[in-house]
Amino acid sequence: MTVSMARDAFANFESALVEAGVRDDLLDAEIHASFDRDGYVILRQALPADWLPPLREIFENSIPETWPFPRERGTRFSVVMNDDLVRRACLLPPVLAAVAGMTGRRFYLSDIQGRDPSLGGGAQKLHRDWLAAGMPTCVISGFAFLDDFDAGNGATRIHAGTHREGPATSDIVVSGKAGDILLQHAGVQQQ
Repeated sequence: MTVSMARDAFANFESALVEAGVRDDLLDAEIHASFDRDGYVILRQALPADWLPPLREIFENSIPETWPFPRERGTRFSVVMNDDLVRRACLLPPVLAAVAGMTGRRFYLSDIQGRDPSLGGGAQKLHRDWLAAGMPTCVISGFAFLDDFDAGNGATRIHAGTHREGPATSDIVVSGKAGDILLQHAGVQQQ
C-alpha cells in the first residue's frame, strides 16, 4: 500500500481507530477519570499471555553493544522499535482507545525502547518525561511489563496528579503482573 492509498483509506482519524479495533466499550469511565485525575492508568492484562515469551526474547536479542548517547548505569536497554510484535503490542485496541481518550486528538507512535533495571541498580531520580506540569497532553509514555512488578523489584513510582499545577494527590508505587500496560501523561513526576 502506498502512502497516498493509506491516507485515502483513512480519511479521518476516528475511522482509523475503528479500523484498528477501537470500540467505545473497550474502557470504562473509571479509566478515563483516573487519567484525568491522576495522570496515569494501568491496563491490566492488556498483553496476551502467549505474547510474553516472544516479547522477552525480542528484548534479549535487541540489546546493542553501545548507545549513541549516555544511558544510566545498572540498566539494560533494548532497541525494539522495528519488531512487528512489539509494534502490535503498542497498537493494541485498548492502548489506542486509552491514548485517544487521554489526548483528545490525533496521535502517533514515535519511539519504542526496552528498559530493564537490574536488581539494586537502574534507579532514576524524580523526573518528568515532558517539560512541565500544566502543559497540554503532548506525550503519553507507555510501559508494557513483561514480568511481575512491585516495590520489591524496583517498580516505577508515580506522583499522581503532578501533570497538573499543584502538589501530588498521592505517591504510588505501581505494581502488577506481566502483561499489564501503564500509560501516563509525560508531565507526571516519576522515579
